[in-house]
Amino acid sequence: MRNGSWALLVLLAAAPAFGSVAEISSAAPTTLRDAGGVQVVVSGRNFHLPVGASFDFADGTSKEAFVISLTPTQIWLLSPAVNVRPDEKKEARLTLAFGSNRITVNAVFTFETPAPATPKILAISPRSGALTGGTRVTIDGEAFQLPVQVKFGDDEAMLVAMSDNRLVVIAPAGHAVGSVPVQVRNVNADRVSVADDRFDYRLPMSVGAVGPASGPMRGGTRISIDGSGFASPLLVNVAGVAAQVVSVTPTEIVAITGAAWSYDCSNRTGKVTIIDTDNGDSADNGAFTYIAEHPALADVPPVLRAGKIAQVTLANADASARIILGSTQVDIDSAHENANGTTTFTFKVPALITSPSCDPPAFKTTLRYVSLRSGCATSDAVDFQPAAQSQGCSDVRPRRRGVQ
Repeated sequence: MRNGSWALLVLLAAAPAFGSVAEISSAAPTTLRDAGGVQVVVSGRNFHLPVGASFDFADGTSKEAFVISLTPTQIWLLSPAVNVRPDEKKEARLTLAFGSNRITVNAVFTFETPAPATPKILAISPRSGALTGGTRVTIDGEAFQLPVQVKFGDDEAMLVAMSDNRLVVIAPAGHAVGSVPVQVRNVNADRVSVADDRFDYRLPMSVGAVGPASGPMRGGTRISIDGSGFASPLLVNVAGVAAQVVSVTPTEIVAITGAAWSYDCSNRTGKVTIIDTDNGDSADNGAFTYIAEHPALADVPPVLRAGKIAQVTLANADASARIILGSTQVDIDSAHENANGTTTFTFKVPALITSPSCDPPAFKTTLRYVSLRSGCATSDAVDFQPAAQSQGCSDVRPRRRGVQ
């Protein structure tokens, strides 16, 4: 910023169609502070390059305005600094020059010295940054006036941009790790505001050892991350999966891994990344491997009877599953995790086929389990008894040997 003015110029308007003449409909605001830096918006049509702007005063002097950006219908410019005594006002007309075509805005602009005001800081963001300085900090508040001074502790920050209710500064380097007060001073009024929140200088984060270095795909592994520069609030990402943060000290983070996924029953390995959610600082290192556990059928009923409720228990299974009997996918009613780490699935056995016999014989078919999370699968042959097709069959059926 130059004396409170933006140093970036963005021009987006092309030359107008042949014969088109720029026209101005409005401009605001018309009351401008003597220190300059007020953004003025001029509206109209047929605006184009080249363009210049100046404020012309009754004594014959002119002050050039800085054009920020231009479109065919709007021009944004910053007012210049004007020497005005506290007890006077200076009026000026704004003239826009489009090449040789000069147009005067039909409005009177008044430059004046604003009444001394006491600044008020409402919020600062981020509230932390590197000890070496350079963090871009936004200060929201009220009644900021040029010239303005911003300090972090005893050190002055560099002003990047400002308005009456927002300052953007670059934090200076700190002297030690820890928090310092942030204050804004309206220099001419010699009035100061101190933020309720202090700015926390931090060392850059680094990640060292991660242990354990592997865990099941279903998540739930408690890991310890050694390093330095840690401070809440943090996000922990393990091999691309968000982890639950349990505790944070300057040198250690304890977290619990989330559930990962794979499409082909293969292990998944990736870095452990730490992100400071306040200032955006991040660090990564090491590696964690999610292990794709291969499921196994642990308990299956001797016979799966069509239309009946059945329970099947598997080891290394998860609730995100698909169970297929023969070629028919079953509708899983519930999945219960047991104390020994197995999972029991409850479902209604599908019909598959019907039989004209009142006591149809059981036959072998395949029961298959597929994890939708890991892609791992297992299958086994099971006995299946179809339902009877006959309407006159009794519910009481003679038991055959080997069938319950």
